[in-house]
Amino acid sequence: MLRSLVGSEMCIRDRYQRRVRGTQRPAMVKSYLRYELASSAGVMASPASNTCWHPRTNMAVSAGLESVQVWDLKKGALRHSMVGGKSEVTKLELSNGAAQVAAGYGDGCVRTWGVDGSAGVTLHGHRSAVTALRYNDSDALLASGSKDTEIVVWDVVAEAGLYRLRGHKDGITDLAWVRGEALLSSSKDTLVKVWQLSSQHCVQTIVGHRHAVWSLDVNTAATRMVTGSEDAELRVFDVTIAGEPDGIKPLGSVRRASKDRALQVRFHPDDQHVGCLGADKALEIFRIRSDDESKQRLAKRNRQRKKKAEEAGQDVEDMEPVQLASVELVKEATVSSRQRIRSFCWGLDATQVLFALHDNSMSTYKSNDDTGKRTGTIDRHGHRSGIRCVALSSDSSHLVTCSEDSAKVWAVKGLRLVQTLETPQALTACFILGSYNYVVVGSKSGTLSVCDVSAGAILHQLPDAHTGNIWSTVCSHDGKMVVSAGADKMVRFWKLGLAPRSSTSDQKLKLIDSHSMEMSDEVLSVTLTRNGKLVAIAMLDCTVKVFYEESLKFFLSLYGHKLPVLSIDAADDSTILATASADKSIKLWGLDFGDMHKSFHAHDDSVTSVKFVPGSHYFFSSGKDKMIKYWDGDTRELVLAMPCHQAEVWSVAVSHVGDFMISVSNDRSIRLWERTEDQVFVEEERENALEELFDSNLDDGAQVALAGAPSEGVESGLASKTSSETLMSSERLFEAVELAEEDEKRQLQHEQSCKLGRQTAQALGKLEGYTEPAMPEPNILLLGKTGPEYLMSALAGTSAASLEHSLLLLPFSSAMHLLKHLKNYLKSGQKIELCCKTLFFILRLHHRQIMVGQREILPELEELMVLARSRLRELKLVLGTNTAAMNFMRQEIEANSNAAFFGDSLQTIRPKKKVKVFK
Repeated sequence: MLRSLVGSEMCIRDRYQRRVRGTQRPAMVKSYLRYELASSAGVMASPASNTCWHPRTNMAVSAGLESVQVWDLKKGALRHSMVGGKSEVTKLELSNGAAQVAAGYGDGCVRTWGVDGSAGVTLHGHRSAVTALRYNDSDALLASGSKDTEIVVWDVVAEAGLYRLRGHKDGITDLAWVRGEALLSSSKDTLVKVWQLSSQHCVQTIVGHRHAVWSLDVNTAATRMVTGSEDAELRVFDVTIAGEPDGIKPLGSVRRASKDRALQVRFHPDDQHVGCLGADKALEIFRIRSDDESKQRLAKRNRQRKKKAEEAGQDVEDMEPVQLASVELVKEATVSSRQRIRSFCWGLDATQVLFALHDNSMSTYKSNDDTGKRTGTIDRHGHRSGIRCVALSSDSSHLVTCSEDSAKVWAVKGLRLVQTLETPQALTACFILGSYNYVVVGSKSGTLSVCDVSAGAILHQLPDAHTGNIWSTVCSHDGKMVVSAGADKMVRFWKLGLAPRSSTSDQKLKLIDSHSMEMSDEVLSVTLTRNGKLVAIAMLDCTVKVFYEESLKFFLSLYGHKLPVLSIDAADDSTILATASADKSIKLWGLDFGDMHKSFHAHDDSVTSVKFVPGSHYFFSSGKDKMIKYWDGDTRELVLAMPCHQAEVWSVAVSHVGDFMISVSNDRSIRLWERTEDQVFVEEERENALEELFDSNLDDGAQVALAGAPSEGVESGLASKTSSETLMSSERLFEAVELAEEDEKRQLQHEQSCKLGRQTAQALGKLEGYTEPAMPEPNILLLGKTGPEYLMSALAGTSAASLEHSLLLLPFSSAMHLLKHLKNYLKSGQKIELCCKTLFFILRLHHRQIMVGQREILPELEELMVLARSRLRELKLVLGTNTAAMNFMRQEIEANSNAAFFGDSLQTIRPKKKVKVFK
């Protein structure tokens, strides 16, 4: 069905292109220059994902929305950032050797990265956000769980999925390995399942929880499991014989102090402590008693129990038994934070923890007795809440952003933080005097502040500039006048002056009230035209009024929006005014007579900002639908849609020459979009949008069973899913098989024609002067290769992660042709491992059809079996020889050196002892 959809789409496109070419004269197509995301800043710890910490190297790995960031906690600086896609990171997992990090994304894919910034592999297997990741002890396997209720086990070395596990009825919340033999999974369906990896089936289901199970963990010795749920209890289980039917035994529960749900439960690597993070601002640390302590405690509890039974005159067996969990676990400390905690990580010892907070920061804490103390934090590189406004300096070298906590000034080059201005509840800001050294900030309390960027100080403050929220501040083009508007219905014009010099301070800038104007309703946005003649004011009553700037005489009234206008801007030639409204529309007005040029539906939610590109009628718009759009104001067409932010986009700003654009969002991120030399055509962008829509609906979630098993209720399946990559790989394989068959037919026909010509010449007695006909020209699509060589290149070019699904989409006839070529490849010894993997999967997939309708190929399959066994046996001997040689080399190196071999080098690192020098 998928191939038919693709074929129908290609046919439609071909017919359209032929129809366009058949017109008498093609019209000139207008092109634009593309804006692409160049850099991003402002997010240190995304609240949608957890944070990982490797304390030996003091390295923290966090999610910066769609990027993975590696931080140096000692310096508080960002080492490097890895961007893998447009979707947000939802889960991070650091490998046991701290050499690799796996990231799960909101679109269901999993990407692996090296902590040094090197790219790994992209794995497609889930249909929704990844919520759980866990490496096994050898870091060779990776298990991932998702909101789609399924678990996928990946082979990280082979870069391919092994199998898919189904059985939960709600989203997966956490995963844990048990000695590499079993996999534990928790879910929102209140169940904990035990999966036996050898049979790929669930062997036990734990049903003791009454609410969703949010987290679980297994200690290093693989003897205990702890689960956290929505209730105030930690449940402990014995997992010594996990993987067998009824192998996990409950040991009771321990009461938590917090009444909120447990977000995360993790054992410390020393197996002596376990931490439970609640949905509040505290982490509870429990100490695990040793075996001797537990026995003594249990004996004491039993004596007390026996004594109570004697006093009550009851039998000891009738009383409630002592729970081993309350004997083994004892609360040791509670570490509290200033903000809600998203996740935590253990340090070298159980007294050190790293918190990822919901306010876009990370903090390290050290527990003392029963409390904790903060020892470090990373919070200066971003805002604590969503960014409401952005403004550029006149030379576009710096920008200022406003948030609930403060205003920050950034250098555009590299988005480097320059200064933090302590102006709480900031809503709007603008640069003044044509420089980046001075900024005017308007706040929610109605205060206007003049700030010195270099000193980071407030030069002048007007606490009663407005009596309500200041929604808009704009500076005149000469930089000497500021216009502010707010919820008090007032529009005030301020001139810049100097405060008188005093004995204790020098002259400072201040704002002098020049004149003001009272409107009929709250003012939401103000803009000044470039020619300095007009001022446009957007109000809460859905109207826009235009006045003369000098005399404040009324000029135009623009009405037509159904909801309040949130942003307005005028083009550089002062002829067009764009208004963005909460009714999801943008309207273009002529400033000569106030006529409406165009009204169109712009976003799927409220339009929050609109900005013209200087020197043109092109403009950008942003909305609460997380989108930024690029429009042509002359043709009134959408040029480019840029979905990148993960929350509402509140404001955009364009440089004075239009070579870049800045956007800020409620996701706390600042994004720099640069204009490139890549040309954009409107029709091509529409086709690309249709293709993206088609790709998003490729996988319908159908369960595929192998070897004739029924598809309904199956617990195991293929790890990959249908995507554009697997679809294109399958198309390439299908084409390669057809080209190989055509090439073989061409060679066979040439041989037959040569044989027939030789026989005819011999019958006529003209054999001596006979010349064989020339070989026909090969197909140009083979790229100068033979058919089998081209097929092998196409097969080897398919990624390991999408190989099985690409073979799954091949027709049965093409798969049978591929089997014939695999036999020749095995005879010549080409790509033995790839050929055997392809052979075994085709046989498992088409087993029933071969046994029922294609029994004539069974002799060939027997030959293939013998050939594959012999080749694999040879490959196994080669691998064994190489492994033995490498082990011998390792022993020789370790015998002649004090340092361990590569694999154990990290374990031999010890902290250096500090030597005190006394004078």
